[in-house]
Amino acid sequence: MLQIGRGEDHFDRQFVDIDFESFDHFLNKANTFDDRVELLENWIARKETEIKSRVNLPTLEMKKPDHKISPGLLKKIQHARENLVANMLVKESDGDLKGKTTYKQLNS
Repeated sequence: MLQIGRGEDHFDRQFVDIDFESFDHFLNKANTFDDRVELLENWIARKETEIKSRVNLPTLEMKKPDHKISPGLLKKIQHARENLVANMLVKESDGDLKGKTTYKQLNS
C-alpha cells in the first residue's frame, strides 16, 4: 500500500529505503499504543506532505531515517526548548511572573 507510486524516478528512489526504514521503526513503536491506528494515519499524512515538498536530494547527513536524525537535531535545541517551556509555565494564575524557574524545577 505505501509503495504505490514510490521509486518511479531517480529522485524518489533516493528516499524510498530511508522512508521504509523510518516507517518500520515508527510502526514498531506505535504498535505498543492503543491509539496506533490514529498514530499511523498521522504518520502517513505527515510523510505524504514531506514527500510532496521534497525538492533536493538528501545530503549524507540527512540520508537517514527519522529516528536516526531526530535525536541529534533535538539534542542541539533541547536547552532552548526547556527554557521556553519553563518560562511559559512560571506564571501565577493571576498572570504575574513567579520568578526564574528552570525546567528541572517544574513538576506536574
